[in-house]
Amino acid sequence: MSHLRAFARFVLLGWLLIGFSLPVQAQRIVLFGSTDGLPVPADYDGDGRTDLALFRPSTADWLVRFTSGIADSVIRFGASNGVPVPADYDGDGRIDLAVFSPTGEWRVRGSHDGLSATTFGVPGDQPVPGDYDGDGKTDLAVFRPQSGTWFLSTVISVAFGESCDRPVPGDYDGDGLTDLAVFRPSTGHWYRLGSND
Repeated sequence: MSHLRAFARFVLLGWLLIGFSLPVQAQRIVLFGSTDGLPVPADYDGDGRTDLALFRPSTADWLVRFTSGIADSVIRFGASNGVPVPADYDGDGRIDLAVFSPTGEWRVRGSHDGLSATTFGVPGDQPVPGDYDGDGKTDLAVFRPQSGTWFLSTVISVAFGESCDRPVPGDYDGDGLTDLAVFRPSTGHWYRLGSND
């Protein structure tokens, strides 16, 4: 059964979990969340399994249902109308709560480093966090659509992309470093600037 894969789709007040190759009785609806929440599933407790989670921008509440059996949590953290950017910012292997506000402020609640607030970006920037330097910690980074420029906390800036592009960073070459990449909806093309390019 190692070939089985699952995907999750947020459904009104719950999550519909369906396995591609599983019989109908294996489908399960988990009632968890709210209609105004943004799904942000990740491994928040470090047990190696993805936890169900939502971020409510209107209240800055995180709702987390841990797969390890820890009681559900509601954590008020971040900024109203912020963008959730959960990732491992302190390098401990656990996903940290983080929010990027429209003013360019990053608020991170690290599992070991505690709370931090840093301004990195300006209004209009899009958050693109990733491990750009390979140190095992997620770096703050923004894409500025107006100029097609990436600003990384580890370097000054990199011009790559156009105003119409959508930033889609990821480790596309498998070297453990986040690569700059954009998707251009007008042409359907993907452009990547790998860490080895």
